[in-house]
Amino acid sequence: MPDLSPALLARAHAYVRGESEVVTARHAATVVLLRDGASGPEAYLLHRVSTMAFAAGMVVFPGGRVDRRDSDAAVGWSGPSAAEWADRLGCDPPLARALVCAAVRETFEESGVLLAGASVDDVVPDTSGVRWEADRTALVEQELGFAE
Repeated sequence: MPDLSPALLARAHAYVRGESEVVTARHAATVVLLRDGASGPEAYLLHRVSTMAFAAGMVVFPGGRVDRRDSDAAVGWSGPSAAEWADRLGCDPPLARALVCAAVRETFEESGVLLAGASVDDVVPDTSGVRWEADRTALVEQELGFAE
């Protein structure tokens, strides 16, 4: 078993002693970003800060909870239908749509990678411009919905 950080170990002991509560489960999505590297596959990972209520200090893939606006029907859609995603994810189509939108939104917020484009055959190749960064910041601050 790998060594646990002192902070994570302390949180686990506090939970066992009944001094902390379990975080309530919410619908959430995550994305595994992989690419071919010079020495083999490379994965994009994030290190969560130690003060977070959920998975504090852990190394994770980009992702997060479903926002109420992830269900917005105005979000453009291409690729497999919400019904196809629902079959794959074992849920109803509205939840599947929200989960896919959350996965795409969270990945953009946390990594700058936008898994979306004008059609099923393309994605936005570069989000490094000032306008993209302003939109990304507005999404994080919940000043802008993903459909916008």
